[in-house]
Amino acid sequence: MESVPIVILVTAPLSAVVLHEFVLRRVEVDHLALAILVSAVTTYGVLVYYAGFIAATVVTSAFWVPLWLYIGVYRAFFHPLKSYPGPWGAKLSRWWTIKQTWDSNLHYHRVLQRLHSQYGDYVRTGPREITIFDADAILPILGAQSKTSKGPFFDVMERSLHLNRDKAFHRQRRRVWDNAFKTSLSTFAPQIEHFTDQLLARLRHEESQLVPLLEYTTYYSYDVMAALAFGKPTGFIKGEQSEVAASILATFTNSVRALGYMYHMPWLMNAIGVLTSFAGPMKEWRDWSVSQMRARMKVYIPTSRPHSLHLQSTY
Repeated sequence: MESVPIVILVTAPLSAVVLHEFVLRRVEVDHLALAILVSAVTTYGVLVYYAGFIAATVVTSAFWVPLWLYIGVYRAFFHPLKSYPGPWGAKLSRWWTIKQTWDSNLHYHRVLQRLHSQYGDYVRTGPREITIFDADAILPILGAQSKTSKGPFFDVMERSLHLNRDKAFHRQRRRVWDNAFKTSLSTFAPQIEHFTDQLLARLRHEESQLVPLLEYTTYYSYDVMAALAFGKPTGFIKGEQSEVAASILATFTNSVRALGYMYHMPWLMNAIGVLTSFAGPMKEWRDWSVSQMRARMKVYIPTSRPHSLHLQSTY
């Protein structure tokens, strides 16, 4: 093994500082986590192949160790949020939040209540996050004239009216959505009442027995959503659901606990979302949703009462 040139050992940490100052501080990279990981592993593999394991490890460490140290110092002492009170661990890493979520058995709201009592209405709960308990801040943050935008968590899902972060895109889709609901909303209430009657009938049928109410209300919700979006229910309340629908619902319910941890780390959710889009339950869910939507769009809808799916498909 040849010794690592001193110029590389100097250039590597300097490159880390430049990367942080001109890229990481100014650009959101949460949606690029998987690409960054693949690039890092590939680069390390190439270095191992050409320079050997020890030299590759030294060069890689000369880049990554200073980068993480620099990020930690910046977050603690130079970040724009440095003056806001909060736990030290929260200032440095979102892993602090994950630990608190784990220790509280997913009751993170109780952790926030404790932080509110300790630090006040404005608490730094993450390296780039402020949790606000001040009711007067609701309108400036969420009002129509607000200049704030949604956080990187919303990049995890596909772009939609509710989840996208592009305000121009949202305005355009919102017009379509509102136009559809002007004529469709009046037809929704009878359908919802129909499923409400089904749910009540099932509860009456099991009178004097222990009832899994959470399970039944979940069935009710999915039947209503499927009927309104796709034109036909999934059949959960009656126990007539298809194997695909049952599998998708089981995946969602079983994933809730994991999501309770991962939503604190959008970069991790994004990476997992990319991987599962190629195979697995998320791909099954998307494929099923697309098939149901296409079937719904083939159903004749009088032009005087357009459905939101038909209208949005034209944009």
